[in-house]
Amino acid sequence: MRLWIRRSAARASLLTAMAAVCLVVGCLAITMIGAVMLTQAPAVRETLSHAPVRTSGVEAQTPVEDDRAAQDAAVHRRVASLFPGLGMRIATRVDTTPLGLSAADAAKAGVASVVLLQDDAAVSDAIRTTSGDAAVGDGAVAIQDAAAKRFGLAVGDAITIPSSNGDVTLEVTATWLPRDPAAPIWFGDPSVVRGEADDAVGPFIVDAATLARFSTVPIVNWIVTSPDDIAPAEVSTLASGFDRLPAALGADPAVTSSQVTVVGDGAQTAHSMQDAMDAAASVLPLPVAILAVGTVLALVLLARLLTDVRAAETTLLRARGAAIGVVVRATAVESTVVSLVGTAVGTGIALLILVLVYGRMPPPWVAVVPPLLVVVAAVAVGAAVAFGAARSALGAAPESGRARSAVSAGLTVLVVLAAAFALWRFLGEPASGVSDAAAILAPPLALLAAALIGLAAFGPLARVFDAIGARAHRFDVTLPARQLGRGLGFFTAPAALVVLAIAAGVLGAGYQGTWTAFNRSAAIAVNGSDLRVDTASVGPLRTAGDSITAPVYAALPGATAALPVMVVPAAIGDAQVSVVGAASSRLAAVEGVAAASLDLAAIRAALPAPRTAGEPALPRGAAALDVSTSTNGAAAQATLWLCDDGGELIPLAVPSSGSVRVDVPAATGRWRLVAVDVTTGGAGTWTLDGLGAVSPGGTTALLGSASGWKVIPEPFGTPAGATAASSGIGMQTPSLIGTTARLMPGTAVAPAVVLTDAFASAHGQSRGSSVDVEGDWWSVTADVTGTVPVVPGTSEDRSVLFDLPTLQRAILRASSTPTGANQAWVASDDPGAVLPLAQRVSGGSASVTVADTAFAARFVGSAFVGLALGGLAVIALAIIALAAVAAALLRRRRNEIVVLRALGFSARQQVRTRRAELSCIAIAAGVLGALAGMVVTWLVAPALARRTVVNAPDALPAPVAVDLVWLAAAVVVAAVAAASVIAVYGGAIRRQAADTEYREETR
Repeated sequence: MRLWIRRSAARASLLTAMAAVCLVVGCLAITMIGAVMLTQAPAVRETLSHAPVRTSGVEAQTPVEDDRAAQDAAVHRRVASLFPGLGMRIATRVDTTPLGLSAADAAKAGVASVVLLQDDAAVSDAIRTTSGDAAVGDGAVAIQDAAAKRFGLAVGDAITIPSSNGDVTLEVTATWLPRDPAAPIWFGDPSVVRGEADDAVGPFIVDAATLARFSTVPIVNWIVTSPDDIAPAEVSTLASGFDRLPAALGADPAVTSSQVTVVGDGAQTAHSMQDAMDAAASVLPLPVAILAVGTVLALVLLARLLTDVRAAETTLLRARGAAIGVVVRATAVESTVVSLVGTAVGTGIALLILVLVYGRMPPPWVAVVPPLLVVVAAVAVGAAVAFGAARSALGAAPESGRARSAVSAGLTVLVVLAAAFALWRFLGEPASGVSDAAAILAPPLALLAAALIGLAAFGPLARVFDAIGARAHRFDVTLPARQLGRGLGFFTAPAALVVLAIAAGVLGAGYQGTWTAFNRSAAIAVNGSDLRVDTASVGPLRTAGDSITAPVYAALPGATAALPVMVVPAAIGDAQVSVVGAASSRLAAVEGVAAASLDLAAIRAALPAPRTAGEPALPRGAAALDVSTSTNGAAAQATLWLCDDGGELIPLAVPSSGSVRVDVPAATGRWRLVAVDVTTGGAGTWTLDGLGAVSPGGTTALLGSASGWKVIPEPFGTPAGATAASSGIGMQTPSLIGTTARLMPGTAVAPAVVLTDAFASAHGQSRGSSVDVEGDWWSVTADVTGTVPVVPGTSEDRSVLFDLPTLQRAILRASSTPTGANQAWVASDDPGAVLPLAQRVSGGSASVTVADTAFAARFVGSAFVGLALGGLAVIALAIIALAAVAAALLRRRRNEIVVLRALGFSARQQVRTRRAELSCIAIAAGVLGALAGMVVTWLVAPALARRTVVNAPDALPAPVAVDLVWLAAAVVVAAVAAASVIAVYGGAIRRQAADTEYREETR
């Protein structure tokens, strides 16, 4: 036993290096795996706590049954069975479908219907009164504050609502606002803040007895949300429950005798979280595999160096009768002790880091499995190398003086084929879904294959060095070239580690850069811009107050631009599509970093914005219009339609005759008068006599620029007898009282539309086709002028894009009820700072969302930590290997220094030549590693980024980008560490050269 202990003590430096390898690998393996495991729970919690209720939950709706208590109990039972152990929350609200208002009230409020809400304890807790008493009795109503202002109602007034059971007159006893518009009970309903949504005013709160006086059947709404402390392992249960909820409620007769409608994105959010966790897990094999390969290479190198320095004693032991098994067992025990010490220290450090950073311990297996695998690898490598050395100890195998190949051709071919198959699986699979093992291992296999191909180049490189040494006549060139040419095989392991380290650094920088850019592009592409203000209104435009007023948001501190946008559902044939309308000439101002991925230049070329001649244009900064009208023979009411350069459309009501000044909101660019509606009171004429834009510089006359205005029959079916005035803007009104006619300049031109590639392919559409787009309140026939992978502002692959100013004019020509812009896309360098300002401007009547780059980062950010740690670990292993080789060279070539000194070569010359050898190896391996990393980055980074940004549109391109900070850090760390080893190596050579007492025979 003592012999083996002394044998180990004699090689303490190499065994210490082996323990250091085990320490580094064990520590970083636990840290990177633990980081991924420990970040999932906070990511899930943060996602659920910050998401709006419409995003994180669902709302189930069905008519109220006779036994409400049994109906509620059945829903609670179903939810409990679908979400076992999750403690789901259920809020309940009873309201009505929109009920028609009287003609007088509809005209006063500017909407056609009203929504009633049944009073109960939950509703009372969710509101605060702004006037009156919130407690409502039979025949009383509490009206939402903004809705009351629309009607001009106050406490004590009465309002009559028609019903087939007889008109119901209600006394106003209170006005109210929500305590928290984001509370689950409201499920994001914008009407509770602004008093109106989708052409219905309200809600009006009444008690159950009053509600029963109406002929409508009330609707019960159950809002199902999850608690914020859902564990990562429970996310799949959450997703499955949301998926099955509609069918389960609809099939339960105790819940409904009709049908259940379920709305909300709870299922999508749960699936996105699960996909994000799967994505993070799919990235983890990359740093783990890099670390595993580096570990094996480092252990093999150290084991070979150890057997080299023990060659003589191993031969002596074998000659004196020691069996091969004895030598192998002794080496295995030695490797076990050394690796256990190293991994134990590394495990302790890793657990301390995880507790300090994340506040808790990882699962027990994380602290056991990686160190155990490191110990097994160290013992297996040590025993295998010792076995080979012991078996050949008494043989006559002479060393070859020529460079051996860095890796065998067979191994290289095998790995390349495996990587090619894995890449085929990886690149061929869709972006979503769970990948198989081959696809998951594609990035590390590709990196290993590229590194092996790079190492294969060391064979030809050795011949190059040999040729240089043969032709050179300078000592400081010939000697290092000859040494490298004939001894390159000795540097294989450290060279392999350097190649792997640099390649991993390049891939890490490429993946980080590509992922960051793609995540940002995807978030902006889906959100529309850095911020999106969404009123969620898809109804007709009634008043100027219904407009989004994008310039108000553009003027906020920190905002750089804002654009009005229309996003509404529509149909093309039998296919449902999302229609996005935005000024094509101004999209680039709000898209920012997403512009390249969205190819805005192609969009602008496909969606021209032609000007219509004869439209009077208001000067920039105009604040009001002076309007003069006249009638002859019959009264008339007129509405002026203004459209700005961004496509925002507003109606301005003017009297039948006389002069009036009407305020004009700020415009995106300039306002233009694009249409005039005239409601007649009988036969006669109506004329717009004067039109002047009031701005700080004075009043500008506009009517002189009006030309070509005529009656458009399509919107209102205007009688053929109605004709425009001979000049200016005016018309002969028909005799039919109440008839509305619309006047517009120019002629009808089909608007251009761009389709997504997926929709065009699925429905056989192409450039030059014509499509009929049917909105809820309008329809147009459009010409297809191009296709794009993704339409901004939506993640739907069935989407179409119009130039909004062009679309608004086409809608005015075809429909009596145009739809206004319902979103504002706001660009900002600091969206977080602009968010509260935008929310304050919207007054709570619109949802304001920031382009969500945080969602993917919450789940995948730890994978980047793992990738950085994996790269750092391989750099550390490469430096350890380089240092071990340097130490071995100091021992092997000690006699060379004496000989060269005797031949007259100075210590400085010897240091320079020996440093040149290591420097050439490090530089060559670094260059090969960089080339290998670039190839692998180009192959896998876009697909890897696409798989780990789970909320990105499938068709959005992911161009390769490089994180220069990451790359520079990796290169600098590797270069400084390698330079330090080479400098220390040179110092040791200088000390050896200064030792004039050294003699080989007395060593």
